[in-house]
Amino acid sequence: MEDSREVARMGLKEYLEKLTEPLEELETERIRSICLAVPGVTPIVEIEPRNRYKIAGLVRNMRIEPKKYGTILEITVTDGTGLAKARWTGRARIPGIDVSKYIVLEGHATTAPDGSLVFINPFYELLYVE
Repeated sequence: MEDSREVARMGLKEYLEKLTEPLEELETERIRSICLAVPGVTPIVEIEPRNRYKIAGLVRNMRIEPKKYGTILEITVTDGTGLAKARWTGRARIPGIDVSKYIVLEGHATTAPDGSLVFINPFYELLYVE
């Protein structure tokens, strides 16, 4: 019964498009709505290097890079608008930070040699999402 009301409200074409929307697009919309609801954050797509920002994102990737001078922990986050990396020097692990977890990062944005957006040793806060 509820579905028929939704179809009547949206129109059949829009309803069918919603049902056939790729899962990846739905997930991106969900991530975007969660991350951009955090007060004071800037969408990743709007960030310009050499400025201080606060972003929220879902951790998509995590890697540990051993170096002769110490270990680097690197994560890649997305807020549904773009990707950014965070790197912590001298850390192989930070409790609570893991793939598929939400996080808020705050610090200066820079550009890596490969052109990616990077925050070096940012402040972080774990974000609880139901």
